[in-house]
Amino acid sequence: MLSGEIPFTLMNLTKLTFLGLSSNNFQGPIPSSIVHLYNLEVLDVYNNSLNGTMELCVFLNIKSLGMLDLSRNELSLLIDETCANASLPKLESLRVMDLSFNFLTGFDGQVPIPLPWTNLAILDLSSNQLEGSLPIPPSSTLRYNIPNNKLSGKISQRICNLTSIQVLDLSNNSLSGSLPQCLKKFGDSLLVLNLQKNKLEGSIPQTWAKGTRLRMINFSENKFQNRLPTSLANLMMLEAIDLVSTNSMILFPIDLEIFQI
Repeated sequence: MLSGEIPFTLMNLTKLTFLGLSSNNFQGPIPSSIVHLYNLEVLDVYNNSLNGTMELCVFLNIKSLGMLDLSRNELSLLIDETCANASLPKLESLRVMDLSFNFLTGFDGQVPIPLPWTNLAILDLSSNQLEGSLPIPPSSTLRYNIPNNKLSGKISQRICNLTSIQVLDLSNNSLSGSLPQCLKKFGDSLLVLNLQKNKLEGSIPQTWAKGTRLRMINFSENKFQNRLPTSLANLMMLEAIDLVSTNSMILFPIDLEIFQI
């Protein structure tokens, strides 16, 4: 139940490696002097009432940072032009970035669509105010959550570079166009695919290989057409599939715990 602003005196602890302030009532901004914590490996301020505008580049001088959790606050997060291309790759040790449930509105135009944190495993940008095209995380990403935003346009073929992805949640946006057919290639790693409540159309990928590890698929509340591919029967580990409010023309029997249509 700690409250008030984060004490500036904490920024004098230059040998600190772990700073966990989660689930308190801290308010105000994160002190920009946090850059003085050169040895910080984990910064966790999850579930507070922190607010104000924060430049994500503030954290780039913390070269050992492996986990950054700013989720469930009221922060407006920015990336400025001066550090976008040159500085972002410095976060080579970063494995977990959770910026969910804030007021993130977009990445600076200078930032390439493929996000540059090359060792990232978990990226959670859900429940923000992101607009424009879908950002593509690095190929190392295992879990990518970006639901409940305002993203639009087609899903880039670059999504196919996520060769180790286990959870892919793009639900509740305004993504349109057809699905990249390469999604069926994620079978060796993908466990959860959630595309619910977008404006996707065309056909569901037609070829799903045996041995695929998918456990949950949600294609509901889109505009898919044509026949439901019978190759979905190859997904022997599938536990749930949701096709509510799609325009698929036929179905086939499959042993599922949950099957809605």
